Amino acid sequence: MPNVTKSQLVHIISDKTELNMADIKRVVDGLLDAIGDRLASGDTIELRGFGTFSTRLQKERPVRNPRTGQRLMLKEQMVPSLKFSDEIKDRVAGLR
Repeated sequence: MPNVTKSQLVHIISDKTELNMADIKRVVDGLLDAIGDRLASGDTIELRGFGTFSTRLQKERPVRNPRTGQRLMLKEQMVPSLKFSDEIKDRVAGLR
């Protein structure tokens, strides 16, 4: 299954909405920037019917450098998280 790039997504949205691609690109870029900014501020973003973007603390854990085999401890860090809505999960599963 091929990946869909951001520019392809802009084309898809433009075809569905019949809006011009330049406007769609600005909206998509603005949405992604806003989500990133809010997550960096520690906020949670809920898009009903799609999912919830949030951050969570990933605990310190052991890792291994694949080149050298050296074992290291990766420090705890905040990581982005996305929990999909039941509607999206059902659509992907073919239930809707």
